[in-house]
Amino acid sequence: MNKKVLIAIPIFKGKEYFPDLLNSLDGITYPKDLYKVVIWDDCSPDDTLELLQKMILELKYPAQIQVKRADANGGFCLNSNRGLRQAMDENYDYVYLLNQDVGVHPDLLQPLVEAMENDQTIQTAQSKILYFSDHSKINSRGNYYHYLGFGYAGGNLETDNLTDEIREIAYPSGAGVMIRVDWLKKVGLLEEYLWMYHEDVYLGLITWYAGGRNVLVPKSEIYHKYTFNSSMSRLDFMERNRWLTMLWFYRWPTLILIFPAFVGMELGQWLYAVARGWTGKKWKAVKFFFSLKNWREFLAIRKRIQALRQRFDRQVLRKWAVGVINHQEINNPILKYVANPCFAAYWWVVKNLFLWW
Repeated sequence: MNKKVLIAIPIFKGKEYFPDLLNSLDGITYPKDLYKVVIWDDCSPDDTLELLQKMILELKYPAQIQVKRADANGGFCLNSNRGLRQAMDENYDYVYLLNQDVGVHPDLLQPLVEAMENDQTIQTAQSKILYFSDHSKINSRGNYYHYLGFGYAGGNLETDNLTDEIREIAYPSGAGVMIRVDWLKKVGLLEEYLWMYHEDVYLGLITWYAGGRNVLVPKSEIYHKYTFNSSMSRLDFMERNRWLTMLWFYRWPTLILIFPAFVGMELGQWLYAVARGWTGKKWKAVKFFFSLKNWREFLAIRKRIQALRQRFDRQVLRKWAVGVINHQEINNPILKYVANPCFAAYWWVVKNLFLWW
């Protein structure tokens, strides 16, 4: 299968990740004339670019990797789109979006290409993501989507006993996902309004709603240096983008139906934010919605997304939206024994009795 793949890696600083990342990329076994790696530096304010270029020259196959520096810092989504757009402009068949804090298996690409060539309905394919420090532990086997906009990694911290069977998933982790370039031409790039976080949720939802499929290909592996605390440092973006995701994708009747659950979740979120000292970040997310200019902008985005619909809310949300949050790093008895059962029961009633559009 002579399919061209561009591996696109958006970076911002992160010099500590380069040795493992580059050495693993140097070992990829996919035919050298069929893939390239592009690393987009989002204006790192240090010597990231110079160090990266020096380290690439020391590799066995330095010609496989090119480094580009953006003119201005535009956030993670925009920087990711630089690589996706390059794949479109240079007529690649597939683009593999990869985090900088990973290592990759030598046979990273072939299983993904084979899966997507054998099934043209697959538009995104996630690699199995294991912990870098322990390859026997799963970081993500496909991600879960909660009907109130939360996303979390499926199988995180579980022992890896997956078979090689390709399976559908709610949405792929942005740490390592192959995307069909023709699909990007149809649905567009990642929504840059998000800036950072939830871009993978966006990709997964727009794929399902626009008529495509997201899958996990376990034969393809990457190894992630994942830390939960660093993700929570930008709670403001995570909360804002969670709300935007629901506003953009759901029909208005769906938003009305889930509103009581939304209010209950927000009360709980504020209590949790107070307990963890995150009220400032939570309030920053809320203030974003006080601007009429912001409302005009993201309602325009909603109109564009709704125009791409090929599936109804009942088809997507009944199948892929869950009612519980099983995030292994949050071991909270209130979440486990009170919130999850209540929100799950509410969602069961809504999706089975009322969600008909």
